[in-house]
Amino acid sequence: MLIKKILNNNVILSKNTDGQEIVAMGCGIAFKKRIGDFIDDSMIDKVYTLSDHEMMEKLKKLLADLSIEYVEISNEIIELAESKLRKNLNEGIYISLTDHIHMAVQRFKNGNIVRNMMIWEIQRFYPEEFRIGREAVLKLNKKFAINMAEDEAGFIALHMDWLAAQKR
Repeated sequence: MLIKKILNNNVILSKNTDGQEIVAMGCGIAFKKRIGDFIDDSMIDKVYTLSDHEMMEKLKKLLADLSIEYVEISNEIIELAESKLRKNLNEGIYISLTDHIHMAVQRFKNGNIVRNMMIWEIQRFYPEEFRIGREAVLKLNKKFAINMAEDEAGFIALHMDWLAAQKR
């Protein structure tokens, strides 16, 4: 794969065989590389191809600014959600959930705890999404060595529901 642009050591821009712009991720794939260099496909962990140009621009900015660990955990949660909900979520979830997770972890680490005043309603109206949110919080707590409360599961559940609805 030919490097068109380097966003950080772990993320590059390239084109697929159809000439469509893609974002490729992998641990250290751009380390000591330059634009025009080739990347061995075995180094690539994830490839994003978004149909919406504006969404692709947002994804590029997000991936350039964040640590790869936020993208990795977000991908795990999205895969879990799509498996449990048995449907594909709107591609916008890669941006919104990754950004949300980053902000939630940073808020928690800074001591800014946000309570979810709608937690009971979310549990009642979106039970499957809430269960996914709970699993996501457990993953986040383990990955970042924190102890977020169940309130966060409600916020994550709303991301799942809203972006599933966008796909319908």
